[in-house]
Amino acid sequence: MKGSVMDLGVLSVLLLAVGVGFLFSLAIYDSFETQTMQVIQNDSFFNSTSGLVEGVQDMDSKMRFTYSLVDKLFLILFIALAGVMLWLARGINTHPFFFVLSVFAFAASVIAAWVVQNIYYYFASNAMLSASANDLPSISTLLGNLPLVVTVLFVLLVVVMYVSKSERGVSWRLDES
Repeated sequence: MKGSVMDLGVLSVLLLAVGVGFLFSLAIYDSFETQTMQVIQNDSFFNSTSGLVEGVQDMDSKMRFTYSLVDKLFLILFIALAGVMLWLARGINTHPFFFVLSVFAFAASVIAAWVVQNIYYYFASNAMLSASANDLPSISTLLGNLPLVVTVLFVLLVVVMYVSKSERGVSWRLDES
């Protein structure tokens, strides 16, 4: 990340990779836990073993807490990456002429965010993964509104890169060195 508008596309793809990774890992865990509980409850040997069912249920509650924590950490990770991107953008000395190029980069980033949103919806609406997607509300909300999030970040980047420079006394003249 260097604090430019193109970082929005990189951020979108990173969020997709992490979000879909957590979605798949939760779905795999759900499948494992369901099959384990079915084996324990249907087998007389495991069913008669004291504390085994309670142990599996305790493990499940701890794993659910862990996934809830990971869901919240995903939101914190996004906020931290966006903050770093905005902070790094403060250090870029740029000319207003490049705003036009930033708009084209923004359009590409919004298209990438829209594609990422559709990819996530494709996975999250799958019958096997929809229950897992419901257990990850922050990830689903953030990836479900990614084009809007990218637009807000773009506006903030423009303010940081172009508007705040004039308040700090940065000259836009090209003949200065």
